Amino acid sequence: MNYIKEFREKFGLPQFVFADLIGCERSILSMAELDKRNLPDNSRKIFYHIDNALQQFQTLSAQAPEPSAADDEAVQDFLTSQLKESKAQLTVCELENETLTEKITKAEEQMKFLAALTAFPLPPEAEIGQMQLEILKRKLPKKLAQLYLEQAQLKIKLAVLQAEIDSATSQQKKGL
Repeated sequence: MNYIKEFREKFGLPQFVFADLIGCERSILSMAELDKRNLPDNSRKIFYHIDNALQQFQTLSAQAPEPSAADDEAVQDFLTSQLKESKAQLTVCELENETLTEKITKAEEQMKFLAALTAFPLPPEAEIGQMQLEILKRKLPKKLAQLYLEQAQLKIKLAVLQAEIDSATSQQKKGL
């Protein structure tokens, strides 16, 4: 499987959201995932920065030195405080994710309602209403795409926080 596709699917991101995140068109990302073309330079750089940051974090957490017996209590206290902080941040991110999911659901419902409204022609006296519908038709997809992008960024943040928690928990267990 293509590494870019594997990475994107690991975080559960739709192609159009990930394409927006790395700054390219969805069709270009699709072709890159099929190994039919390369990502544009700027998109490739953004992708590799994200990927490298996650890999460096995993490498550093795996290479963390074992605490000595003299430092054991201080290290445990530090790890406990870091674990609490990471769990608190994770909880906040999960709440933000729930809020974003609700906003996405609402925007998707609005898009369905708007599609239903535009299926029926309005009488001439409702011209202002028609103009408002046209404005909504342009704004809602952009709003929805922005919400998907925010959710994708949040999922990456959640993955990093979960890795921090796993690392701290692992180090704490090693020290016990």
